[in-house]
Amino acid sequence: MSPLARVVCAAAFFAAAVRPVAAGDDPRFRDGCAALEANPARGAAPGGWHVLTASGNAAGSPAGFCSWLWNIGAFSGGNAYKGNPPPRGCIGGKDLPLTDDALAAVSNTLVNARANGAVMIIRFGYTSGSETGAEPTDFATIIGHIRQLGPVLGAFPDVVLAVECGMTGPWGEMHSNGYRETHHIRAIGDAWLETLAQPTALLVRYPMWILQYAGKNVDDFMREVADGTYYKAQGAQRRLGLFNDGYLGTDADYGTWRRGDMWMVREQGVRYLEARRNVPYGGELAHISEEAAAAVPLFDLEKFNIVQEFYRTHLSYLRNINAPHHNLAARIGRLTLTHDYDFEGMPDLSEWYGTDLRTFLRAHMGYRFVIRDIAFRGDSVDVTVENTGFGHLLMKSRGEIAIGGRVRPVPLDLRKLSPGERKAFTLRLPKGAPPGAPVLLTVRLETPAAQVIHFANDALRAGDAMRLRN
Repeated sequence: MSPLARVVCAAAFFAAAVRPVAAGDDPRFRDGCAALEANPARGAAPGGWHVLTASGNAAGSPAGFCSWLWNIGAFSGGNAYKGNPPPRGCIGGKDLPLTDDALAAVSNTLVNARANGAVMIIRFGYTSGSETGAEPTDFATIIGHIRQLGPVLGAFPDVVLAVECGMTGPWGEMHSNGYRETHHIRAIGDAWLETLAQPTALLVRYPMWILQYAGKNVDDFMREVADGTYYKAQGAQRRLGLFNDGYLGTDADYGTWRRGDMWMVREQGVRYLEARRNVPYGGELAHISEEAAAAVPLFDLEKFNIVQEFYRTHLSYLRNINAPHHNLAARIGRLTLTHDYDFEGMPDLSEWYGTDLRTFLRAHMGYRFVIRDIAFRGDSVDVTVENTGFGHLLMKSRGEIAIGGRVRPVPLDLRKLSPGERKAFTLRLPKGAPPGAPVLLTVRLETPAAQVIHFANDALRAGDAMRLRN
């Protein structure tokens, strides 16, 4: 079709408004390939550790989508810290409840986060390094700390997207500690789930925690995953998920996946994550040498399609994808997306061919929405949206249509869109709007901060809105 013919077709569409225009016919409905890293609750979630002490704690001021990890070792009597010096703020010698000053610092950090429109991934641990033996000597102290912290976090469901269960082990990663028996795991999980807000997900480091909390071996659990009943006997499974701090470091993500009655091999873990649609999945790229990064077999396309796994696991965040000089992130950046990564059921990503995989990854973690069709029908407009991201929108959204100074809220909950799915939404137009005036659609999270969700259509963008009609 000639350029002139395209103009004529576009003009006919706006004049008659009787049929949707396919993405292949009109450049307005194509993915503009913008990064969209400012979209809330998806993508890079940078962050680091913050030490809480008995007094004098200052509140932080989180912004954007970020991680916030608190070291509460000052309130642990374990403090063995074998092989390493104690971290800052460690008082040692006693298991102590968290002070009002420490709890206020957590609460005020979340107050500031809400004011800034931040959405957060949160973790607590008794050490922010590789030390072992930092946990309280009395297990009841851990449960007490969770019961102090859970209600504070629970007051901010619009801010706290997920809590990485943490508490035990080096970096709060739940390994290399003495509290890994089934009764410990269930007690820690119950304490968090009973005190956090219902929408908040609880992420654990290893599938062992999922299975032990369920009280089932891997074969029985995977059968329930396959038939969709894994959460019906235990409602808490709806809110449980995984965080992966050894991501892509080896073919087993540094022991995340392993064989055993209470473990999952990689493919089992992928099938489990594939079934999860209401909790985030992410963590950190493993910290490995340049030589080790070059040898990771997951990047050999003849043996493994890593892009397909991104989609199957609904990857939604990585703390260090933007870290400078990170060997594994650099290795990913040296790969190029081509049609060889295509797989059945994958969205059409041909516009991204030739892009380095690190850029592609940053742009597609979590959700990514593209308007594919627009059709006006009297007092309404049908807007067809495709989710080309790896995962789902995990917080409720709402829409707003503006025409000639008149504004109308419209129901537009994009949580319903799975990766690769298209759906048409019928949106009512404001009454009394002047005919032929520009029509603008803005979509926001249904939160006090009302963060804007940007679509990928560069050609339709008008600030925070999408121009449905010129």
